[in-house]
Amino acid sequence: MNFIATIVLTGALLISAAAPSAEPVLTKQGAFSWFTLSETRQQAAAILGPPAATTAFADDLESWQYKRGGTDGHDYSHALVFRKSTGKLVSITRNWEPEQLVDAFFPPAETKVQLAPNTPTPFGARVRRLSGGRLLVAMGSMKAGQPTGQLLLIAESEVRHFIPWLTTTSQ
Repeated sequence: MNFIATIVLTGALLISAAAPSAEPVLTKQGAFSWFTLSETRQQAAAILGPPAATTAFADDLESWQYKRGGTDGHDYSHALVFRKSTGKLVSITRNWEPEQLVDAFFPPAETKVQLAPNTPTPFGARVRRLSGGRLLVAMGSMKAGQPTGQLLLIAESEVRHFIPWLTTTSQ
């Protein structure tokens, strides 16, 4: 019996550690876990399934949009952006309606708040630098306790192309 239990437990641990989840989570150790941004289109499709829509934009980008629970039916719950030329995953966005608290993903010691310049009302984001050259961004959430409708995981090297104001303040 111990042998079988060991095999089942080992298999469960390997499965849970091997593949990213469609949803951002904290591990039991408290580490942030979602995509690494090294996933291929095939790996992304294995996690999220086939996209509801795809859109080519700019010279070299393609977006995959998904409708998976928690949206109002008009918006997409997830959007992935790939470079067409390399197949590289550049970013993944999780949209929520209603907005969600994401404080657990943004420890104060690892989080900076950046404000968009020249906006009629203050708008900004909480930003956390992660391993692998990734940034985690809670759009419109500028402090703990303030929910967000959009969580973005993006390659730091790509931020200037998508959200240039995030590069105006050093991290």
